Amino acid sequence: MRMRRLLFGSLLSALVVVGLVGLFELAFRPQMARIDRFVPILDHAMPAGDGRCFDLAPDQQGIYEGWLWRVAPSHVAVGGAGLREPDGRVAAFGALEGPRLLVVGDSMVFGLGVDVAQSMPRVLGEPVRALGGDVLNAGVPSFDLDDMMGQAIARAQSLRPDAVVVVVDGNDLLEQPCAVGGPGSRSALRESAFLRLLFARLFASSRAVHAASEPDLDALRRQLDRWRAAFPDPAVAPRLILAGLAPLGADGALLPGAVCQRAGVACVSIAPTMAELHRDRERFLITGEGHPNADGYRRMAEALWQQLAPLL
Repeated sequence: MRMRRLLFGSLLSALVVVGLVGLFELAFRPQMARIDRFVPILDHAMPAGDGRCFDLAPDQQGIYEGWLWRVAPSHVAVGGAGLREPDGRVAAFGALEGPRLLVVGDSMVFGLGVDVAQSMPRVLGEPVRALGGDVLNAGVPSFDLDDMMGQAIARAQSLRPDAVVVVVDGNDLLEQPCAVGGPGSRSALRESAFLRLLFARLFASSRAVHAASEPDLDALRRQLDRWRAAFPDPAVAPRLILAGLAPLGADGALLPGAVCQRAGVACVSIAPTMAELHRDRERFLITGEGHPNADGYRRMAEALWQQLAPLL
């Protein structure tokens, strides 16, 4: 009898939980962003061992309207080269006589939430194009540092830019297993409002813990070793520039100066600008999102150009 009561109680509890989750889905799902209109551009699986979990699917289009709550939709188009750039721009890149920059990063570089003309690399390209060069956007949403360096190496070998700018935030040092961004997990997040809110809460908690802890600079050093292995001759290698969105070093810089010097890497930071954006969220960030709006991306590009111009 006692066992029956226990089983009945467990079954009743499970039914209550399922019912509450069902009510939650009915109440909140209509307010959630439809990520099924955007996710297909990320469903291009990468070969194992190249350092990237996934990439942008070439010749695909989508609509981004937020990853949690709905925001104003923006159009996303991926060209044949697998970049958020039209094919003609990529084809003309190698023949330019001015500075040729490749910017690598996650959604902040990709320009989630705005049209491509308003993205940070495109705005950064305005003064570069005045010098006869150009800037290509090689950002991919959800990339971590390992993904970024794989992207930087692969694209630098094929496009031969003069410089590769890798834009790094504090959370990018959290090297995530590929399974986190796999098709199964993305499908679950696509279908369930409850799972998406749970993921958002866990992600926010992990970022808070990471921000309060000492940065894992060893992860960054390992990636710099990968770059040097891919380009052993500095005389012919593109210049690698690390641009920090957050202060990762103890002195408030992207990295301690000695680390940059030892690695032969230029380190710049626009952390003060990012702090400004977050202080004035209503002006510079998309409401209901953590991503900048068009004004925010422009402020990022202007601040980054002030740091990059003396290096080119």
